[in-house]
Amino acid sequence: MHYQHMFFNMDTDKALNNARLTRAILGVTRKEFEALLKVFTQVLLDRRESKTRKRAIGGGAKLRC
Repeated sequence: MHYQHMFFNMDTDKALNNARLTRAILGVTRKEFEALLKVFTQVLLDRRESKTRKRAIGGGAKLRC
């Protein structure tokens, strides 16, 4: 099955400004999403700056279909 046909363009501003749409799409409220976004952004930045990587980014085993 080709998943590229399942994706569509979404007006993210509209979705995030509509409480019902945000909850339906993300499963959390906008306030909860923003709190999670702050935490995940910090973790991502910390991991990028970490020098303890065993492999380069993208250097792991590739998915076999």
